[in-house]
Amino acid sequence: MYGLDKRNRLLLLPFTGVGFLYLSFLCLYLFDLLSGAFFVLLLLMLIVMCAIFIGVSINVRPTCRSFILSSIFISFLVLYEYPLLFMDDSESIHYLYYPTHEVVEGSGIFIASVLTAYVMEGADTEFQNGINQYGVIYIDNRLRYKDKVDSFYGLFSTRENMDVTMGENLSFLLEEIPLEISDYLTREDRSGDSSGLALTLSSLSKEDNWNNEVPIAVTGAIDKDGNVLEVGLIQEKVQIAARDGHTHMIVPQDNLSEAEKIQQEYSLSIKISGVKNVEDAIEIIEKWNEEAN
Repeated sequence: MYGLDKRNRLLLLPFTGVGFLYLSFLCLYLFDLLSGAFFVLLLLMLIVMCAIFIGVSINVRPTCRSFILSSIFISFLVLYEYPLLFMDDSESIHYLYYPTHEVVEGSGIFIASVLTAYVMEGADTEFQNGINQYGVIYIDNRLRYKDKVDSFYGLFSTRENMDVTMGENLSFLLEEIPLEISDYLTREDRSGDSSGLALTLSSLSKEDNWNNEVPIAVTGAIDKDGNVLEVGLIQEKVQIAARDGHTHMIVPQDNLSEAEKIQQEYSLSIKISGVKNVEDAIEIIEKWNEEAN
């Protein structure tokens, strides 16, 4: 019995060794000691090594089978890590000025958003001496790997993308989606779901009882029940809203403290209110209109 256990452990050695080497290479990659291309190349070399050992042990069936299973395992890992080959060139992410814009004319609801630009390594790029740049993130391998993992799991999502999710949520909240909103949802120069609240309020502006004479910058995602969800890049959006002359802004309640911190830090003359749902946003708009009149 002892000899059988020892034999089973020996048969697991190829699989264990391949797993150990993969984790070692992955750690080196995540700490920026390997490029994505070299990481994938090392995994391919493991497949070649397994193929060599398969040939050497072809007459020893248990050992050969063990190396075959190891090669299959590493082949799946290569397919999983393959996208890293194309992610080495991105050097930084720049968050740039994008003017607030009114989707439904006359609604007084302006979407606050940020333009995101991915800059390749070695690119000579200037953004008007930094005037239009509100933030920059320098990409390391850990960030590249996170993007790769997110993209991989996105393939198995029941949703095509965030835009589809936002469009479906709007259909739950509104009896009819205006043509302007439908056209906006199909634009290729937009992504994400942070304009959901603004689009909902813009749609409601088509109703006869809507009365908003205060230009309001709005950001916030929504769910199908009308709850307003936290969004990213709130610091940049507050600065852009103030730059475009807005004196009022609506943000998700979960982003309010961050927005107020930026408001105070830059001494911005903009009134910011946090909301938890669409009803809260409508009440705030009515209140601000009453104060304006």
